[in-house]
Amino acid sequence: MLSEATFKGRLGRALGEMERLGLDCLLVFSRSNQLYLTGSNAGACTVVAKGGEVVQIVYLLEAERARLEMRLGEVFVVSGYEVEGQEGVFVGELHEAVRRVVEGLVERGAKVGLEAAVSHATYSKLAEALRGYSLVSADVVSKLRRVKGSEEVELIEGAVRVAEEALRRGLELCEEGVRECEVAAEVEREMRKRGCGVAFETIVASGPRSALPHGYSSLRELERGDLVVLDLGARWQHYCSDTTRTVVVGQPSREQRELLESVLEAQRSAIDAIEPGVKASEVDAVARRVLRGRGLARHFIHSLGHGVGLLVHEAPTLSPKSKDVLEPGMVFTVEPGVYIKGLGGVRIEDMVLVTERGAKLLTALEPIP
Repeated sequence: MLSEATFKGRLGRALGEMERLGLDCLLVFSRSNQLYLTGSNAGACTVVAKGGEVVQIVYLLEAERARLEMRLGEVFVVSGYEVEGQEGVFVGELHEAVRRVVEGLVERGAKVGLEAAVSHATYSKLAEALRGYSLVSADVVSKLRRVKGSEEVELIEGAVRVAEEALRRGLELCEEGVRECEVAAEVEREMRKRGCGVAFETIVASGPRSALPHGYSSLRELERGDLVVLDLGARWQHYCSDTTRTVVVGQPSREQRELLESVLEAQRSAIDAIEPGVKASEVDAVARRVLRGRGLARHFIHSLGHGVGLLVHEAPTLSPKSKDVLEPGMVFTVEPGVYIKGLGGVRIEDMVLVTERGAKLLTALEPIP
C-alpha cells in the first residue's frame, strides 16, 4: 500500500503545476487520476483548490467506499434524488454539485482547469454551471503520472511477477488440441488465485490468428506448427503489468525461428538504446531499423511501446511520432512484432524502467521459451 507521504507529495507536485499554469482550481474527472491523487477511484469528480483543499464528489452508492479508501481530502456526497434517512447529501446533478464545491473553495472569476476528456453534454453543463469562472483545459495529474516513484515501481514489479507465473502456466498448456480460450482461462485463473485482477482480457492467438495484433482468445484448437501469441497482464493494488511471449506448438520451422530471432534482436537493440534524455521516437526507430535490415519493417504495424501504471496504456508512448523524452522513473513496454498474413505473427513484449544509467528490465521470463 502506498504511504501517506506519497499522496502528500503528489498533491504538492499537482499544486506546483497548477501554480505554473495559473490555475486556482482543478477538476479531475479521470478515475485513474482521482485514484492517483486521493487513493480512491470512487469519485465522479475530484476538485483541487490552490490552497491545498481536495474534495472528491461521490454518488451516494459509492460514498462509504470513498471514505474507506481516500488517503487525503474530503468526501462530498451527491444523489440525483432524495433518499430517506440520508443526511448531508447534496441532491442534484453532478454539474450542480461541482458548482457547489467550487463556489466553496474559490471566488468567482477564478481560473478553473478541466482535466481529462468529458462528453460534450457534460462539458456544456459544466460551462453553464460555472459561468462567472474561467474554465480552461488543463493537463496536470496525467503529466505527473508519467514518472513513477519507488513505491509505484514495487507494485508494478509485483504485478509483473504474478503475470510471469501465469504466463509460464499458459506456455505449458500450448499443446496440440488445446483451445485458445482454455489457455486464456487458465492464465487468468493463475493471476486471480494470487490475489491479482486482470489488467486486460488475455490474448491467446494461434496459427493464422497470431497475425492479428489484438486477436482475442477464440475456440480455435492449437495445431502442430502453430505460432501462438500470449499477451497478458496482472493488476496488483491498482498497478498493471503487460507481457507477451510467442511460442511454437512443436518444433519451429527455420522461417519461424528466424522471425522469433529477428523480433528479439529488434527488442534488445531498442532496450540498449534507452537512457534518460533520449527521444522515445528514436528508440522506436532503432527497432524498425533492425527489422528493416531483415526485410520485415512493413510487417511491424504498431508502436514499439507504451507506458504502464494505473492503466495498462498510458504515457509515455514509443512511436515514430512520439514527442516524449525519456526520464528516470518512466515504466513502459518494449514490444516489437511482425504480422504476416497466412504465416502468423510474432511479438515479444517486456517491461522496462528507465534509470539514471539506462534501462532496467522488469521482466525475467525467457524471451523465447
